[in-house]
Amino acid sequence: MPFALLSALLLLYVNEVEKRAVRVLLRDGDVLVAEGELPAAATVEVEGRRYVSLRAAGFAWRIDHDQLALHVDVPSALLPASIIDVQAAARPPDLVLRHDASAFLNYDVQAPFAATFEPGLSVGPALLTAVVSRPPGGTWVRGPASLSYDDPARLRRFIAGDTFVITPGAEGDLAGVATLGGASLSRDFALDPWTVRAPLPTAAGAALTPSTLEVYLNGALVRQQKLPPGPFEVRNLPASEGAGTVRAVVRDAFGRVEDVSASYYFTTSVLARGISDYAYAAGFRRTLLGYEEPRLFGRHRLVLTDAITAGAHAEAGRGGGSGGISLALALKEAPSRLTEGGLSDPKRRLFRVSPRLLAVPEVLPARPLLEAVAATEPIFRFEETIPGQQSG
Repeated sequence: MPFALLSALLLLYVNEVEKRAVRVLLRDGDVLVAEGELPAAATVEVEGRRYVSLRAAGFAWRIDHDQLALHVDVPSALLPASIIDVQAAARPPDLVLRHDASAFLNYDVQAPFAATFEPGLSVGPALLTAVVSRPPGGTWVRGPASLSYDDPARLRRFIAGDTFVITPGAEGDLAGVATLGGASLSRDFALDPWTVRAPLPTAAGAALTPSTLEVYLNGALVRQQKLPPGPFEVRNLPASEGAGTVRAVVRDAFGRVEDVSASYYFTTSVLARGISDYAYAAGFRRTLLGYEEPRLFGRHRLVLTDAITAGAHAEAGRGGGSGGISLALALKEAPSRLTEGGLSDPKRRLFRVSPRLLAVPEVLPARPLLEAVAATEPIFRFEETIPGQQSG
């Protein structure tokens, strides 16, 4: 014999958040709520309409007969996620870059007579500069002179003339800086200070009831946010390069507190998705004696995945050359959990491998070098299964 169905109009609460009045069907030990009012779960069909069966879905529920309300507790994983971006304000869409023509002169004069002058002329995105100097008792010497052109929209800079080039071995023992007279094209992140060039720390978790989230970075409060029930993710925490700590505190509607902290190490060795880094240069190496042998430099890094950044570099001259590849890996470890035994220390390991091949004819045979660097990057999560502490 089928169970009798009773229809009722009740005010629906989901995880203590008031929704709206809905018509439900009551039957022995179960409540049927129209599909669409609750997250997709076990449904049944009654008279051609689909309903969510609270008993079949495993949702905890209770009916407040005095208030004519239905309270349903839904697992946070089934609720919509809240995304909180803590990144500093994005580049204003209406920002206007002015390129008014201007000129300047920097100088330094000392006694006995010694002087350095740096005149400059700026027209639009182009800048022409030069340096001339005279040491005490010496003669006038021309320093670096160049014409640069900036392209902020593409984060790149073109230089014709004298420029300083960081050699491809910039991350290892082969690193060096050369003065080159020629031309170069390079990525310059300083042209847009709003660019996020590397993955920033992220915190994630879940709230069962309406809660308040507080996020601290190195002891400083960086965000306080009301949270609806459901999973949440805090992105782009404004960390500076190096080691630090992140702490997240969630206070729910009943005064319970979840408090999780984790150490991190932030580095730009792993690039953010959509970002590349490169520099190319060709010209003649400049020394105290003037311009000498021709040189070619090049390096390029790009993102393969969120955790892998690959690169290649090369340098060539009349006397030989060098080149190689690099790979930076950010490896996740276990998520952070607050347990009865204490707090685990979750981190993301950074592993960078840079094999290089040197070839200098008639001087050194080709030989491979291997560089491996281990560090840590931040990644921590706390989940609804973590036991909290009762406040007060």
